[in-house]
Amino acid sequence: MASSVWIATDIPKIRDEMIDRLVKAIVEANQLAKEAPTKPERGGGGVGPKAHWYRLFGYLIQVLDSLCSNVEISQVNERLLHIEKELRVAKAKPPQTR
Repeated sequence: MASSVWIATDIPKIRDEMIDRLVKAIVEANQLAKEAPTKPERGGGGVGPKAHWYRLFGYLIQVLDSLCSNVEISQVNERLLHIEKELRVAKAKPPQTR
């Protein structure tokens, strides 16, 4: 039980670390794609190394985009839960007299 609570509390930290790693991998894949030859290698299936690196580059960008979209959604959900909690507290308080 304690380990699952630890994981839940560290999700933002883990997400930030994964975003950093993805950004580094994207930069590296882009650099490798720029430097890679366009002609396919012998036995490479007719697709050049440049195309393979750009395919990986695009995939990593899609993963990063999905991760960032999920962050935005989770932040909005957290804010809504906070507002709902404050609303319940406000409704529970007796009206103030002026």
